[in-house]
Amino acid sequence: MNEIQARLAALRAKLSERGMAACLMPTSGPHGPEYLTPHHRARQYFSGFTGSAGTLLVTAAEAFLWTDGRYFLQAEQELASTGITLMRMGEPDVPSLEDYFLEHLAGQTVGVDGACLPARDALRYSQIVRLRCEDLAQGLWQGRPPLSAAPAYALPLEYAGVSAAKKLHALRSLLLQQGCRAHIISALCDIAWLLNLRGSDIPHTPVPLCFCAVEQSAVYLFMDAAKAAPALTHLRQAGVTLLPYAAIYTFAKRYGAGDALLIDAGTLDYNLFCALREGGAALRDAEQPPIPYKKMIKNAAELAALRQAHLYDGIALVRFMRWVQTNAGQVTELSAARKLNALRLACPGCVDISFDTICAYGPHGAIVHYSATAQSDSPLLPQGLLLVDSGGQYQGATTDVTRTLALGVVTPEQKKHYTLVLRGMLALQCARFAPGADGAQLDRLAREPLQQQGLDYKHGTGHGVGAMLSVHEPPVSIAAGRASVPFLPGMVVSDEPGVYIENSHGIRIENQLECVAEGGMLAFAPLTLAPIDTAPIDPAYFTSEDAARLNAYHAKVYAALSPHLNAEECAWLQGATRPI
Repeated sequence: MNEIQARLAALRAKLSERGMAACLMPTSGPHGPEYLTPHHRARQYFSGFTGSAGTLLVTAAEAFLWTDGRYFLQAEQELASTGITLMRMGEPDVPSLEDYFLEHLAGQTVGVDGACLPARDALRYSQIVRLRCEDLAQGLWQGRPPLSAAPAYALPLEYAGVSAAKKLHALRSLLLQQGCRAHIISALCDIAWLLNLRGSDIPHTPVPLCFCAVEQSAVYLFMDAAKAAPALTHLRQAGVTLLPYAAIYTFAKRYGAGDALLIDAGTLDYNLFCALREGGAALRDAEQPPIPYKKMIKNAAELAALRQAHLYDGIALVRFMRWVQTNAGQVTELSAARKLNALRLACPGCVDISFDTICAYGPHGAIVHYSATAQSDSPLLPQGLLLVDSGGQYQGATTDVTRTLALGVVTPEQKKHYTLVLRGMLALQCARFAPGADGAQLDRLAREPLQQQGLDYKHGTGHGVGAMLSVHEPPVSIAAGRASVPFLPGMVVSDEPGVYIENSHGIRIENQLECVAEGGMLAFAPLTLAPIDTAPIDPAYFTSEDAARLNAYHAKVYAALSPHLNAEECAWLQGATRPI
């Protein structure tokens, strides 16, 4: 019996003691699925699967893990020998979690940590099974990390652009219009944006752990006093009353019949939802939660910080790309990732990376969110392709960029695939479209060159990006068949088509784009400033229009970065951005 099997056996014994038919462990925490502290990663502990999306279900005799197409290869490898069955979401003949509930567990008791289950999901599941809220990992998870005690701090107005007082005034006006007594907020990036707070409680997402309740005449922040101390003056100026972090669940009971509360049931945890409902308050689940729909439009200060951060990012990437292509054969995936992290963190204003850097060589590139380990660490040979997906957290800005680099000779198939991915990425970046268009409509521009050759990818083409917040910021997205908000000037989104061939190679090219107004139409302006490798381009699949688009982008990159590089770096960049 291996380690994961032993953990599952202990969990099953506890299920039997508690009289439960199954245990559900989603990828979520008290602040929604995007904001997981190490303390709330029970699904990872009991399954061994390290991906950022997935749901574990353990019954007396079986265990299943549902995840999406980004993680099929990774999950297959990490679940091997655990006895856990991989459920490939969206694939034919693979039931959804709710379908499985209906067929096998209808009416039975399923244990779940209510603090780690979004209320919206809980309300659906509870129509099929009996949910019992209990943290079954407690007592079984040896060495469970505690919650972070890192301090919070105020984001200066020069980066935030709008004061917390003005943001609160706008939110209260909306509450008044909707007849709501309060807005209960658990999403950490929403609270951080609203109050111009930042922290370091979530890995690579600079936000503090807290809850917030905004009323007409008061705003309550649930954060332990020691954590809030560095931002105390800032909070007092915004009229914030500080209460202990865990007090939110008892505070919730102050609301009763006749009180309408605005919530986002997609991020509000089920325990808090039940506490709010206990007093009889009317809970209004916002179809368009007010803060995400405000913060998706970047103000002038945020856009200025993003442009500055991408300049620094581009300098770091030029130095890395030159270094890694020169040193192929002498470094590995892990040492290359460390080098890029060091170059980025040396940039002015860079406080952290924005996610674990992906350096995926050869077949590892086919694992969409590959993470090198000491066991998997592959030498970078002077041949084939290296996929590097990375980003930084800067003062006021978040970056996310992917480049696929030829380290030497690449195959004709790899060249073809690289060229098709690049064509799709450029087509989306250069799109002009009518106001009202959304990401679902624009997604086809990136996929079309691939689909014409019988290829596609199992992830969205783009996601919103925060301003020194989450690298994945809803509600903006670019994805086929997925509802998205219409584009507006000031939105920032990624553009990242790809191709993934199992046991062979992976290719992804990503820029961040700013939506801009252009003569009555909308368009995208690239924020990312980094050369795109031209060596793997196959002219047979690259049109003159594609070349013109790439050359225009490279001219912008060279003009922006060259004044900040030394002579050798500038000469390398000149070659890397030479017109084709």
